[in-house]
Amino acid sequence: MKSEYILLEEVADELGKTPYSIAHMLTTKDHKLYLHVEESQESQIAISTYEGIPEHLNMYEVFNSIYPLVFESQKELILRLSQGNDELSGLNFTDDKNKISAYFVSGCSGVTVVAKKADINSLSTPTLPTYQGGAVTGSPTVPENNFFENSEKKKKKLPNGFDQLLKFIIQKEGSYSEDTSANAIWNVLKKEFARKNRKFDKKGILSEFVSSTTSLGKVYWIKGKKKIKTPCSYRTLENKLSKIRKNTH
Repeated sequence: MKSEYILLEEVADELGKTPYSIAHMLTTKDHKLYLHVEESQESQIAISTYEGIPEHLNMYEVFNSIYPLVFESQKELILRLSQGNDELSGLNFTDDKNKISAYFVSGCSGVTVVAKKADINSLSTPTLPTYQGGAVTGSPTVPENNFFENSEKKKKKLPNGFDQLLKFIIQKEGSYSEDTSANAIWNVLKKEFARKNRKFDKKGILSEFVSSTTSLGKVYWIKGKKKIKTPCSYRTLENKLSKIRKNTH
């Protein structure tokens, strides 16, 4: 991903907030939200439309890049996020290079919501860190006018308990040649909730699993000393596993 962008979920995770609250703050300041199509051996398939000819639809190959969401789709995304729904299908984005608008029909594997780091840094609130490169800088004790100034000091973010649990599951399952795909790990997590004596979650990180009729449900885990109950959707799990694997190799 281009260095000037950052995952919405990563910002939310850093702050102990929801992706909805971050997205809402950004759009109320007239900042854009973007879809990031991750690198893959296969292109993503979307449906393209042409301005002025809404009934003219074509199959459209979407390759690794970042695409801005149109205004109405930003509103729709924020509504979905407010309801705990992170589905990205049906949201219109623009491909300025090819001068078309398009949307994903379903799936959206490898597609995430991102924002510009500069837009995150422009939000005038002492609860938001400053992003510079891959590091988080700034301090909530700094006056508002100075808070978003870049610092040369870089903090190394330690993995949270849930990420450590996922890494442990991948290592253990992989050592027995078990499937470690996102779907397999998702099922492992669901099985953990049914176990009286948990096989992997010895520290009690996992809180509950909430099923849904519109998605694959959500895993809730306990975060930090304040024991914040934090949701993890299937899409979030895919992103986390991808990041863990990149950092492992």
